[in-house]
Amino acid sequence: MRLMKSLAALFVLLALCACGGAEKNSTAPVEAARKPVVRYSRGEDAERRRVIAAAAISGKDTARKPEVPAAAGTKDAAPSVPARTEAASEPAAKAASAGVAAGRAEPPASSSQGEGKAKVKPPEAQKSSAEKTRLMLEYLTGPAPRAQKAYKVLWGVDKKQIPSLVAHVGDNVPTKIRELDLLVLQHDFARFDEKSRRWFYLIKGMGSFEIDDIAMNKVARPKGAVRVRLKNFKGFPLGVVLRAGLLNRFRSTRFPGLDDRKFIVQWWQLFYRQNASNLK
Repeated sequence: MRLMKSLAALFVLLALCACGGAEKNSTAPVEAARKPVVRYSRGEDAERRRVIAAAAISGKDTARKPEVPAAAGTKDAAPSVPARTEAASEPAAKAASAGVAAGRAEPPASSSQGEGKAKVKPPEAQKSSAEKTRLMLEYLTGPAPRAQKAYKVLWGVDKKQIPSLVAHVGDNVPTKIRELDLLVLQHDFARFDEKSRRWFYLIKGMGSFEIDDIAMNKVARPKGAVRVRLKNFKGFPLGVVLRAGLLNRFRSTRFPGLDDRKFIVQWWQLFYRQNASNLK
């Protein structure tokens, strides 16, 4: 009788152990299914992907897609297809969470940062008289609009630059300047020849040059001065342009006793020496 009771008790114990093992095995798939999964959106919404990844890394159950507002401009007719991957390991999860936190704390610097600051340029070095003269000659022999402006600049050119310009009053380099306005202070520059029945114009300091047309009119100041417009349809030589511009700069009748039609450069050198002290 005792033997039968012992066998029955042993049988019941074995049955209970078998049931416990079966129950433990049946719960294993459930625990594995509760592991967090990452729902990855294939769209271009970076904020949505960041929120989903952060939720998965924190260990929350993401079996249900978290509610994230849709990005502006996405189409409802073509929803993104979620894809499931295994949860990251604990070291990788910590590294990823640190990267997310760093991304929140230090946003990337904007490319436009610093554009509003004014760029301070170093002051331009002062050009020498020789460099200014080189640029002036380059402008006078350049395109017509720029050359005409440069000619008017000659009327008020710096006193220190005049000697270097005088050295080029005999140049025959062609220019595209076809009209020259000149203020003449002489009283006898226009002469009529009875034999040839024609007018001759001898403007001191202009030397010998060709013109196609000339026009004149008196001005109120200075008294007795005449405004003369010279025309050359092919364009005046560079030396003639410099002479006319410098005469407007000097505005003096203190002429040297030298023939400017033969010695034009020497005439201008003497003219400058005689009037340098009166130039401003």
